[in-house]
Amino acid sequence: MPEDTSPQLEDYFEGFAVTKVNGTLYYKPYATFETRNPSTFQLIFKGLERYPCPDFDWVVINTSDRDDFDWMLAQVDGLGRIRAKDGRRFPLFSTCFSDDRILHSGPDFAYDHWRQTGLDDYEETCARVAQAGPAQTHMLGWRGATTHPARANLVALDDKQVFDCEFIHWDRSNPNRLQASNFLSFEEQVARWRYLIDVEGNGYSARLKLLLRCPRVVFIQERRYQEDFFPHLVPWLHYVPVKNDFSDLRANLLRLLQDPALEQMILDAAREFSRTYLTREAAERRWAYRFKQLVQGAA
Repeated sequence: MPEDTSPQLEDYFEGFAVTKVNGTLYYKPYATFETRNPSTFQLIFKGLERYPCPDFDWVVINTSDRDDFDWMLAQVDGLGRIRAKDGRRFPLFSTCFSDDRILHSGPDFAYDHWRQTGLDDYEETCARVAQAGPAQTHMLGWRGATTHPARANLVALDDKQVFDCEFIHWDRSNPNRLQASNFLSFEEQVARWRYLIDVEGNGYSARLKLLLRCPRVVFIQERRYQEDFFPHLVPWLHYVPVKNDFSDLRANLLRLLQDPALEQMILDAAREFSRTYLTREAAERRWAYRFKQLVQGAA
């Protein structure tokens, strides 16, 4: 590319920067976890290829689990802009949002793949699980790491009768394919459990979109960090809401079990929601829209 004018950020920053010059996109990676940076850039690239917009100066994309880490906020100068070492300010997008930062968020890496956890291709996996038949059990199930204290409340309910909820302790000796003795692939989870639940971790949860794409009712624990499609989700229409401490989980599950019509309505509504918001093409389109907004706002 031409002379490197990319933002030089202080210390650690998980993400990348992108610019469009003479119709060509350029990519400047910073720190990354797994393959989040290239996957997120791929969504932006495809979105702007399908829905072109004029050239733009560097834009910084935060691909970490949160949008308000101290090391990031220390560099933020005003809502939605980040300050480089030389004092220049650049627009900042994150792949999740908290508080009133929804307009500064965009779709995350998982719409491409998450191979480290067995998701080799988002759309291919979603297509397979969409064909799943009746669940093998009537349980609500979950597997996940110990990345948030509230998760212990969920695992404490595990009885292998109503709840099948366990912690996973990853073996990361092969960073490209994590292993665990009680690991269940996404397809295995959908096949086994009648109900699925999504919970918070270090920040937002990348797996929620996957759960909503499958033919199972999804319970969603309330959380601070959300994805850009969250404002369109309606509780008791697209999903079953659960308090952060899971204190109403059993009661809400019982309500669903006693009302088959409600369960079917949620399944139907979630399927329509997914077709509108949770496809890879929809994610690419939303990224293109974010950049179009940005360019129009700067004009």
